[in-house]
Amino acid sequence: IISFLQPQLLRLLIKYFARDDDPPIVIGFGISICMFLITLCEAAFYNQYVIKTVQAGLGVKASLMSLIYTKAMKLSPEAKLERTTGDIINHMAVDVVRIEDTVQYVQTLFSAPTRLVLCLYSLYSLLGNATWAGIVTMCIMMPINTVLVKSLRKNHKKQMKLKDARTQMVAEILS
Repeated sequence: IISFLQPQLLRLLIKYFARDDDPPIVIGFGISICMFLITLCEAAFYNQYVIKTVQAGLGVKASLMSLIYTKAMKLSPEAKLERTTGDIINHMAVDVVRIEDTVQYVQTLFSAPTRLVLCLYSLYSLLGNATWAGIVTMCIMMPINTVLVKSLRKNHKKQMKLKDARTQMVAEILS
C-alpha cells in the first residue's frame, strides 16, 4: 500500500517545479525527503514480508517432506506395489514444492483486491477516463489467460506422468 504514495509524491514534485511563482525550496526538499523515506520503509517492509513468507513456506515444506518420508517407510509390501518409488519421490520433489509456493503466495488473495482498488483510484486521478480502456483490456485478456493456464496445467500433468515413469525406470535399473 505504501508503494502507491511514491507516484503521488512524484506528481507533487513535478507540480512544484512547474509552478511559475518562486515557491519555497523547503517544500521541494520536504517532498524529496518524503520520497526517500517512503522508499526506505517500502524496502524494509518488503524484506520482512519475504523473510516471513519464505520461513512459513520452508516450514510447511519440511513438515510435508517429513510426513511423506515417514509414511513411505511404513508402507507394507502390498502398498509398495501400488505406489512406486517414483511416485513417492515425485510427491516429495514436486507436489511439496507446489504447496510451499502456495503458502508463500496465499497473502495475494487478500492484498490483490486492495492494491487493485488503490491502483485504479490512482490511475483515474492521473489519467481520467483513459483508465477505463485499461480495465476493458484487462477484462478481455482474463479469459485468454484462463485458456492458456488450463493448457499449461494439462501439459504439466502429462509431464508429471512422464517423470513418474522415468523415475520408476531409473529406480528399477538401480535396484
